[in-house]
Amino acid sequence: MDQDTNTQNQDEPQTNPQAPNNPPATVTENPVPVTDYLNTDLKDIGKNDYEKTTITDYHSVPFYRRTWFIVITFLFFIPATILIILTGDVYRLNRKDNTVNKWTSQTKTGILLMSFLVIIYGLSNLF
Repeated sequence: MDQDTNTQNQDEPQTNPQAPNNPPATVTENPVPVTDYLNTDLKDIGKNDYEKTTITDYHSVPFYRRTWFIVITFLFFIPATILIILTGDVYRLNRKDNTVNKWTSQTKTGILLMSFLVIIYGLSNLF
């Protein structure tokens, strides 16, 4: 008898009497204005693509770790681009203040993703 009074009927929906009866949150409760996303200046795009380094002399950076070499290998031999990016940092010379900067991990990930997509596209044309 005790079990019959403590258990609910299987056909009735189960409710929690301690839970507050709040309606679900709506999308309009704290909206983020779309203009916040659109107010970026074009001059700010790409500003954080490079990190400062302790290297002071750009000529001490190996040629295969420089941006121009990555561009050339991307155009002519993508596996070399992937190998160089995966094995270390890529550097560039900031001509405004004559400092050496390195690529961020987001920039390297983007280049790697593009490289893999180009390889996949090229392989799909073979078959």
